[in-house]
Amino acid sequence: MIPARPPPTLQNEANYSKDFVEFLSKCLQKNPDDRLSAAELLELPFIKKAKPVAVLMPLVNHMLQRVAAGGLHEKPVRPWPPFCPSDVARV
Repeated sequence: MIPARPPPTLQNEANYSKDFVEFLSKCLQKNPDDRLSAAELLELPFIKKAKPVAVLMPLVNHMLQRVAAGGLHEKPVRPWPPFCPSDVARV
């Protein structure tokens, strides 16, 4: 069934950077012969322009604390320092 369906797409590409849309489309090639290698993906602008992994640590730590405290059922609270996914995704 999966090979018969088209690859997933973003619902509204305008909400994402051109570099991210390009990266995702390259990752989601169904035909392995059309797919870029990991080394080639690392050369795309989305990866080349990415901020250091440390930018994500406040968000990761906040989510780990929420999970340890009983899950993610309540309304999310922004971690401190403020983190916005666009800080990473929109490069």
